[in-house]
Amino acid sequence: MSARKSTDERKRRTPLAVWAGTVGPRGIWAPALLLAVLLVLALVLAARAEAFVYWADSETGTIGRVNLDGSGAEIITAAGEPQGVAVDAAHIYWANRRPFEASTIGRANLDGRGVDQGFISGASAPRGVAVDDAHVYWANESRHTIGRANLDGSGADHGFITGASVACGIAVDDAHVYWTSTSAQTIGRANLDGSGADHGFITGASVPCGLAVDAAHIYWADYGGGRIGRANLDGSGIDYSFIDAGTHELGGLAVDAQHIYWADRGNGTIGRANLDGTAVNQRFVTGVVVPAGVAVDALRSFGFGEARRNTIKGTAELTVKVPGPGELKLAKTGELKGAQKRAKAKGKTKLSVRPKGKTKKKLKETGKAKVRAKVTYIPRGDKPNIVANTDIKRLKLIKRG
Repeated sequence: MSARKSTDERKRRTPLAVWAGTVGPRGIWAPALLLAVLLVLALVLAARAEAFVYWADSETGTIGRVNLDGSGAEIITAAGEPQGVAVDAAHIYWANRRPFEASTIGRANLDGRGVDQGFISGASAPRGVAVDDAHVYWANESRHTIGRANLDGSGADHGFITGASVACGIAVDDAHVYWTSTSAQTIGRANLDGSGADHGFITGASVPCGLAVDAAHIYWADYGGGRIGRANLDGSGIDYSFIDAGTHELGGLAVDAQHIYWADRGNGTIGRANLDGTAVNQRFVTGVVVPAGVAVDALRSFGFGEARRNTIKGTAELTVKVPGPGELKLAKTGELKGAQKRAKAKGKTKLSVRPKGKTKKKLKETGKAKVRAKVTYIPRGDKPNIVANTDIKRLKLIKRG
């Protein structure tokens, strides 16, 4: 399905929650209508602490969001002609592609207020945007560079990384900045300070655009082929067809501790799948006109790593990957003792998993027992938009001798 459908045709299948107002060509809002819509939104959007999936609609010039279960779709702000989109604990950022000669990076509060369309000026047809705890990054498509600025918008360097041929998507983790090159059909990588750029870190991708990274993998969206690829963080284990999204014109990509999300420009939807590539839902969010970017509150999530078993004691050390400082609590249940650990910083923290009651007895009798470890992460700090999150890890305890 072409992304160039008329606005009227798309509007007929768009939910009322998304079409809070009518837009003109190229997403230019009538001033009176825009003011009315934003006034209504300001009244109905209370400051909420839940996590959301966000998207940029380049046709309507808006940023929308939905709850993590797909409910409650709404427009939260007007954003020029947004392309890529990113979020951190306090703000949402987007790449304004127009005007082409004086593009910008925009920013707003997570509730859509405090819009600054020119938060960072001087970009050159930016596409992807990413953020970490120190900087904002963007892909300058026409300048073939990666830009970077401080979180307050100062210190903008539009040539932070050069030679990124027709850069599109961008992602960042604790060690590297990654970008896609649609012309070279590669994934590039550099150190966080911009050094050690490897423009052919991953080769053989087919018009890669959207890009995302988590603690274990890097993911990219094939714009023309409707596939999502995946590789290990060191570039090994490449799977060019990790997810078949069943469509063409895939745009932005995002990942959290449970799911991967993508912008389907051709069908006007946001897709979702489990992190292992299963349970593909091409219509997780419907009614978007031309979704160009997608983001998720990954900073509010946490993930599990390996569990190292002590087969003498019948216990385990469970690795938990946290997005920042906070408290980790393993719930006390009928099968496990409770545990608590303070994470001092972003990274990996270990929790002791110790059996009790019938589980301990079963371990003694059979040498093995399956348990459910319920872990809650409670962020620490003064940013109210980061909230507690709970997840369950199923693991097997083993006791020998």
